[in-house]
Amino acid sequence: LKGLQPEAYLINYDYRGSRFGKVHLVGDAAGLASPLTGEGIYPAILSGRAAAAAILADRSPEPALAGLLAKHRLHLRYQRLASVNRLFGLLTGELFTALLRAGLKEFSSLEMGT
Repeated sequence: LKGLQPEAYLINYDYRGSRFGKVHLVGDAAGLASPLTGEGIYPAILSGRAAAAAILADRSPEPALAGLLAKHRLHLRYQRLASVNRLFGLLTGELFTALLRAGLKEFSSLEMGT
């Protein structure tokens, strides 16, 4: 890996809808990545299936995305809370870690796929 310059890009989590007329956005393009964890594979798969179903049935894919969008809003609230300031962000991260380690919070409750 010598001589390689690491690169990273921003993750889009600014969901504003997935269907715009005949255009369907899925996954990161729709802003469905988790604002908390950056995870986006499950949202991409689910939103892709929902878009396909909407195209085939000519209906809105929103019902299939309802659970994912609820989790997305929860992650966005957590992310905004942690963004108040640097100290608050560190404390929020430590609190989540402590809750997970103590078994008071299940990691699956934070995953986008549940």
